[in-house]
Amino acid sequence: MKTVDVKADKDRAVSLAVEALRRGGVLIYPTDTLYGLGADARNKSAISRLMEIKGRSAGLVFSVMLGDVGELVRLVKVRGGLRPVLKMLPGPYTFVFPSKEKLPDGVVGPGIGIGVRIPDHPVALKIAMDFKAPIITTSVNRTGEPPLTKSSEIVEMFSDEVDLFLDSGDIAGAPSTVISFVSHPPQILRKGAGDTVFLSEIDGF
Repeated sequence: MKTVDVKADKDRAVSLAVEALRRGGVLIYPTDTLYGLGADARNKSAISRLMEIKGRSAGLVFSVMLGDVGELVRLVKVRGGLRPVLKMLPGPYTFVFPSKEKLPDGVVGPGIGIGVRIPDHPVALKIAMDFKAPIITTSVNRTGEPPLTKSSEIVEMFSDEVDLFLDSGDIAGAPSTVISFVSHPPQILRKGAGDTVFLSEIDGF
C-alpha cells in the first residue's frame, strides 16, 4: 500500500487517487466524517475486491461519493419537493434516492435505490470532481467491526490489501447521517454527524 501525506501534498494525493480509481484500484481517503474506502462504482472487479476487503456478504450494498449536486441529479431521481435536501450538500449525509442508472450489484439494492454522498472535505470532494464518476464510499473497517480512526491502525490492518492510503492523521468523527427518500415520508436509517432539522421543511414529513 502506497501512503501519501495529504497535509503535505494535497494535489499529489488527489492525482494519485484518481489514477488508482481509473486502474480499478482500492484506496482509503479522508472525509468530513471518517476515513472512507473507495473504488470505481462502475467497475465490477473493483467492487468485488472491495467486498472481499470488507468481508461483506452478497446482498448488502455500498453508497457512492459524487463531486457535486449536478452529478447527483443525473444519477438519481429527486422529486421537486426535496430541494431543501440538496441545500444540505456538501455535508455529513448519505441520501438514498431511486436510481436513474444501472450500476453493478453491490451498489443498487432492489427497491432501495442508491445511497449518495457529497462530503464537505476538500480532498474527498476534489477526488470525486476530478474522477467524474460515482466512487464507492464505505467506512474503513471489516464488516461488523467499528470504523478505524487512527492512521496506524489503518496501515496495520489494510497495508496488504489496499493500493493507496491518503493519510490525514487520526479522524475520530461520527458516521454520516443516512436518510432514505425512496418512499414518502423520508426515513432516517442512521443518525450520525448531520442533524435532521431540515426535514421539517419537507412537505408531509
